[in-house]
Amino acid sequence: TNEQACYCKTIMAADFWTSSHCHKWIFDEATLSKSSHALDFENVFTEDDGFEKVQCLRLFFVDWLTRIGKSSGFHQRVISTSIVYFKRFYVKKSFYEFDPRLVAPTVLFIAAKSEGCAKNSRKILECCQEVDRHYRYKSDHIDECEFYCLEALDFDLIVYHPYRTVTKLLADCNLQQSLQTAWEIVNDSYRTDLCLLYPPYLIAIASVYLTANFFKMDCSQWLKTLYINIEEVMEIVCSILRYYEKSDQELSKPEDDRISVQQLLTRLDNAYLSKRPHNS
Repeated sequence: TNEQACYCKTIMAADFWTSSHCHKWIFDEATLSKSSHALDFENVFTEDDGFEKVQCLRLFFVDWLTRIGKSSGFHQRVISTSIVYFKRFYVKKSFYEFDPRLVAPTVLFIAAKSEGCAKNSRKILECCQEVDRHYRYKSDHIDECEFYCLEALDFDLIVYHPYRTVTKLLADCNLQQSLQTAWEIVNDSYRTDLCLLYPPYLIAIASVYLTANFFKMDCSQWLKTLYINIEEVMEIVCSILRYYEKSDQELSKPEDDRISVQQLLTRLDNAYLSKRPHNS
C-alpha cells in the first residue's frame, strides 16, 4: 500500500530503494535453494548429505570470518559486510570452483576497503594463520582472488545493514537500554540467509520484536502501528528462532554425532586435488 511504501522510506536510508542491494541482491527461497551448485554435489557432497551439510560449511565460514575480523581489529559492520559478500559470492559460485578458505579473507579485505578502514592483506593472513596453523594462502593469492570476487559481486559493494534502523526503532519503543541485545540478534541473523531474502528494515523490525519479547514486553500493538507486512516479519522471527533451536540441538549432541566440518574440508581438498592436471 501507499502507507507501507511511505513508512518503509522513513526507516531505511533513502538511497536503499534505488540501490543494487534492493534491486539485485534480494532473492526468493527457490532461487537460493538452487544456489547450492550442482558442481558441489557432483564433486564434494553426496546425495545423502543433503542441504544440511552445505549449510553447515557456510555457517562455519561465517564464524570463521567473524573470528578473523575480530582478530584483525575490524568493527562489526565490516565483518557483517564481508559475510554478505561471502554469501552473495556463493549464490553465483561453488565451493568446488573457489576455496572458501581463500574467498573468506579476500571478501574481508574488500569489505574493509569498501567500509573505509582498509588494512594490509598480510595482517588478515596473519589472523588466518592464528585461527588455522596449516593455513596455506599468501598475499598474492588474495590479490588474484580479489578480481574474481569483485566480478562475481558485479562490483556492487555498498551493503545496507539493519543496525541504524534498529537504533531508531528501539527509541520509538522506549527500549534504548536493550540496544546490545537487539544488535546481537541482528548479528545472529547473518548466520542465516536472511540478508539474502529480506530488506534490512524488516530484519531490524524482527530483531526489535524478539528483543521486546526477551524482556517480556508486549510490542504487538506497536507492531500494528507499522505500515509493514507483518507476515514477513514473523517469517524472519521464525527463521531466527529456528536457527537458535538448531544450534541448541547441535550442541546437545554427542561430539561423534555432530557434523564434522573437518571431514567436509578434507572432502574439498580431495576434490581440488582430483581436478588438478596430472604431470605426464
